[in-house]
Amino acid sequence: MPVNITMPKNGMTMAEGIIAKWYKNPGDSVNEGEIIADITTDKISLSLESTVTGTMAQILHPEGSTVPVYETIAVVALPGESIEPGIDEGKATQAETPDKKENDSKPEAARDVEVNTIRATPIAKKIAKENNIDLAAIGTGTGPGGRIKEEDVLKHIEKLKETSIAAVASAPSSAPKVATETVGEEEYIPLVGIRKVIAENMRKSHDTAVHVTSTTEIDMTELIALNKKIAPQWEKQYGIKPTLNAYFVKATAMALKEHPIINSSIADNKIVLKKYYHVGIAVSVGEGLIVPVIRNADKLSVREIAEQISSFVKRANANQLSPDELTGGTFTISNVGPYLVQIFTPVIVQPQSAILGIGTTTERPVVYEGQIAIRSIANLCLTYDHRIIQGAQGAKFRMTIKELLEEPVRLIG
Repeated sequence: MPVNITMPKNGMTMAEGIIAKWYKNPGDSVNEGEIIADITTDKISLSLESTVTGTMAQILHPEGSTVPVYETIAVVALPGESIEPGIDEGKATQAETPDKKENDSKPEAARDVEVNTIRATPIAKKIAKENNIDLAAIGTGTGPGGRIKEEDVLKHIEKLKETSIAAVASAPSSAPKVATETVGEEEYIPLVGIRKVIAENMRKSHDTAVHVTSTTEIDMTELIALNKKIAPQWEKQYGIKPTLNAYFVKATAMALKEHPIINSSIADNKIVLKKYYHVGIAVSVGEGLIVPVIRNADKLSVREIAEQISSFVKRANANQLSPDELTGGTFTISNVGPYLVQIFTPVIVQPQSAILGIGTTTERPVVYEGQIAIRSIANLCLTYDHRIIQGAQGAKFRMTIKELLEEPVRLIG
């Protein structure tokens, strides 16, 4: 009997997916575990594998289609079965995955009983229910005997939020073309996929944090000169061409250690000061934006950071970054210098408390050591959550970064 391939459910909040690309056509052979399609959800891109070996009998939804989870999108005929082009689509869509049958067909009370068999504290169960969290997805808790505690649920919720924000990645080679509608001289573009998640995340950040942005001028002359001096040597010896982003990350990590309130977040009505320094660096990919995270940046040299950034950029353009590399950041840097933006107001990546924007560098006359001189000047634009960070704290943080970047030998010493 032919097997139905359904739209997978990737995460509890997924309601639909977009078929970005089909790798098989009707009549093509299919092996179990072989990738047959790319799916873009409102969170992340994923590859869909065939669950059986056989022949692709029918594709029910073309590339670019938005399909609800568990709905049949293709039919695979098993070995020895005839391929019938006229397979009834209605019958195909009636078949459901085991997860769908086992979970969604059960009465609500029965599913509640299943949840109650998981070892968890009452408050943990309450928070999980309020936030639509599957306790089974958390796994073993940190309480006695693996019991799930309140802290375990809160950490899981924070991780889900970070994944939602950080995985705003578009796959350049397989991004679906969204159908638009033209009415007169106006064109309407559906707010779906990557556009939808960007819009939702920006709204959530705006609604959650009290955004304040302030700027500080920085003299980039010495830093640019230093990088030009060491770049040829690093490229020859290590095979990398360092960009200024590596110095920005190192200086930021050092400043975060000096000003711990900037490296914080709010959880359960408490300010959480994080003693680890995972710095995300925004990277533009196609029409989307991803934020790969450099973990423990304070412990890495500028060269090691440069190597990681180079690897991130290459693999981001090939859509090869893993979810783990896109989550867990404690602070984010957005360098818009290449786009000739001088001053801007970056939006905080939740649940972080601040984000540093770096504007383009321009040569202009300034007073330097009592004389008029042409120097390379840029702006540091810090957006911070005023619920956590006060203006003076933000200013001191920017000043520390300014001092480090204007004396760059301190970064590589």
